[in-house]
Amino acid sequence: MAEMVGKYFGIKLGTAAIAGMGNMTISIPDDERVDDTAYGDEGVDYTYTRKTPTTVTCDGWYDVTDTTGVRAMHLNKIEHTEFTDLRIYVDTTSYYTPCQTAGYFDPTSTTGANTIVSHCKCIGFNVDADRADLGRLSLTIEVFWDLVLV
Repeated sequence: MAEMVGKYFGIKLGTAAIAGMGNMTISIPDDERVDDTAYGDEGVDYTYTRKTPTTVTCDGWYDVTDTTGVRAMHLNKIEHTEFTDLRIYVDTTSYYTPCQTAGYFDPTSTTGANTIVSHCKCIGFNVDADRADLGRLSLTIEVFWDLVLV
């Protein structure tokens, strides 16, 4: 088992880091069983689907001078922009990103579980400030639908 050191985790939009991020959570919801029985089937048939998007939450110090990462995420939020260049780093080279290929999870493979082309939306951009502390930024990003490890 390979443990991942938290200090190597990071979040970027393309190659631009979102400055100051220190905590991160990826929440992939449970799949739901759906009746997929059609007329003529001899028995009950089910399929599994995910109705709720994956949620990525992160927070850290607010850096107003970060004109690439923080500013871009702020614009994504206020303009309700869909984006696909989210990168959630788990070490210095490997990262999760929204799947951009239909049909398989692993971008280097052509077999495996079915996926759909995915995108993200920033649904939360919160700045918290206290006189006795530094400003903090928390982000909530929804990923529709699959993240792949690159």
